[in-house]
Amino acid sequence: MEILGFSITSARRRRESELSGEIQELKAELDQVKSISLNDPILARIFAGTYGTGNNAIGELRDPLYQIPIVYACVRARAVNIGQVPFKLYRKGTEDAITSGGLVDLFNNPNPLHSRYSLWEGTVTSIDARGNAYLVPDPEEVGGIPLNMWLFNPDQIKPARARATDEWVGWWLKRKGQDDLFLEKEQVIHIKNYNLKDNLLGANPLEVAKATNLLEWDSVRYNYSFFKNDGTPQVAFVSETKLGARRKKELEKTLIEDVKGPDGAHHGVLLEGGLDVKQLGISQKDMEFLQGRKFSREEIMMIYKVPKAEVELYEDMNYATATSADRSFWKKTLIPLGRQIQEEVNRKFLYGFNVEGRFDFMAIDALNAELLEKAEAADKYVRMGYPLNVVNERLNLGFPEVDHGNEPTVFGPSLMLTLPDGETKAVELPMREVTAEIIDEDELAKGIRAKKWNELMQKLLPIMGRATSDVRRYFFNVTQKLYKILAKGAVSTVTKEFEEIPEDEILTAFDDEALKAALEKHILAALEAGVLSVAGSPVLLENPAAAQVLAEKLIKVLEINDTAKREVIEALRKTLLEGLAEGVGEAELESRIIDRMGQKMKDIQKRARTIARTEIGSAFSQGRWSSVEETGAKGIRWISSRDDRVRDTHQDLDGKTTPIGESFVTQKGNTIRFPHDPNAAAEEVINCRCTFEPIYDEE
Repeated sequence: MEILGFSITSARRRRESELSGEIQELKAELDQVKSISLNDPILARIFAGTYGTGNNAIGELRDPLYQIPIVYACVRARAVNIGQVPFKLYRKGTEDAITSGGLVDLFNNPNPLHSRYSLWEGTVTSIDARGNAYLVPDPEEVGGIPLNMWLFNPDQIKPARARATDEWVGWWLKRKGQDDLFLEKEQVIHIKNYNLKDNLLGANPLEVAKATNLLEWDSVRYNYSFFKNDGTPQVAFVSETKLGARRKKELEKTLIEDVKGPDGAHHGVLLEGGLDVKQLGISQKDMEFLQGRKFSREEIMMIYKVPKAEVELYEDMNYATATSADRSFWKKTLIPLGRQIQEEVNRKFLYGFNVEGRFDFMAIDALNAELLEKAEAADKYVRMGYPLNVVNERLNLGFPEVDHGNEPTVFGPSLMLTLPDGETKAVELPMREVTAEIIDEDELAKGIRAKKWNELMQKLLPIMGRATSDVRRYFFNVTQKLYKILAKGAVSTVTKEFEEIPEDEILTAFDDEALKAALEKHILAALEAGVLSVAGSPVLLENPAAAQVLAEKLIKVLEINDTAKREVIEALRKTLLEGLAEGVGEAELESRIIDRMGQKMKDIQKRARTIARTEIGSAFSQGRWSSVEETGAKGIRWISSRDDRVRDTHQDLDGKTTPIGESFVTQKGNTIRFPHDPNAAAEEVINCRCTFEPIYDEE
């Protein structure tokens, strides 16, 4: 019989015989220990694998990952973030990227159960929850490359050791309802935490945090018991006379059992026969115990090196501290973790193909701000006379060496480095010696347009970057307000009666004046920069047309808020209806509402940044257009960025001209007077990065 191409041998039967003998030896040794019975509850829990102690209504702590929310949140924060980082393949020791072929296909589609994202997400989860992760390439190959890359639950794989010498010889793969499968050492990619006590198996972080996890679990049990026993402070019922067993049982049912749980909260009861009630309240010890839960959470986050913002704990957090914590989380936690994983995959699998894999961390937005800082430092070093290759190595920029990079640099035209969030940096490129040769006039014209595009983008992109940053900050603050509204009990109100959706409270989180203040100055700056780029003087800003442009842009910007308010309310209603239809509990419904709200705000923020960039670009372009008309230009020439992000219709217009008063016609038949024309079709305007130059002579 074969599974995943592995043949099953008689090793299973031999191992069962060995284990049977070992169990008998262990039982005999335990029988000799008179102070411990084989039926002792503690010993029973050890054999059962119980993590904690004590009996309670919601069970004992067996797996903190799935029983303690803060542990799950920390592990998920690490796993999901690593899962989103692209894993790329390169020729060993080079920057020659491999973009197609069997190995690329293997990591893009590892197996029928995992995607390229969930493979790494599962790997990190295994390391964080068990200390070990096991990747097994399928022995069935095509062209020498495995058909699948399997990720197994670490609980399924155990070391295989020789009985006589206890030497590690391989791995046992446990399979439900089937014989165990023996895997050779070389067949398994084992990724682990360093363990001082065991050279083979990794240290389990949950074992390190065992005491903290037990405290956190006791807190969960405490809260459960508190609300299970009607959710109010304890009381004592005092009788003036001794009660009989029957009467005592009746009173226990009436006064205790019948009012337990949420359905019995705040119900009145009639006391008779001399009964009195004494309120006991919550003791100081109880309050100290609950306060201790906060510290246990922080200790768990410390073990996993996860900041508060990553697990949606926003107390004492603002935009600046959250952004700094996010960057630190990547640099100090996720990047080292990713490098550990890629090193083991390379060492135990990819190097055999003369290939190495790397996580592309520069694709992560949170890290690109650091690239901007490094670019500024590199610029200073190069201006001081240090060669490019020396600066590249010193700052660990990660660029390949260039032939002319070992000599001081002579500066030439500058280019813009544009980061995903709109932040920009002008980088001057080194001049290469140009030999005399015949230059293609069309290529020369393209080069001149490219230089013009760069000059204009240096004026626009910094404004656009500041605008998108302010939009992000505004919606971050809105999100915080929404979380606070939900945290103070609005969700509980919603779940009890559908008509009581706190729309008024939710709408207060959105502030039109704050959004206007965030963008008005940037729209005006873009409009002024556009005018100055043609006219050389801001006098045209006094033109009523300029004021009209500003007013129109602000109207569109404020529509962002209107749309966001509507979508948040609709998302809340939809989540509520779905939960009520499914009959989920209040706690689950609250969790769904908060999750949906957070995701919706992320979508809104992303769309708002796109709108802000589009309107800033439009204001810049309209400022240039008004100046072109006023300065007597005969026509304009379209200039695209000429990169792989330019839409086809605008790539086709690059270099084409049209007289003032007429329009360009795109391949789709749309008319457009100039890039960012507010009267053009949206598909020609949104996220456009094109510009134009005026023509003053007949061509």
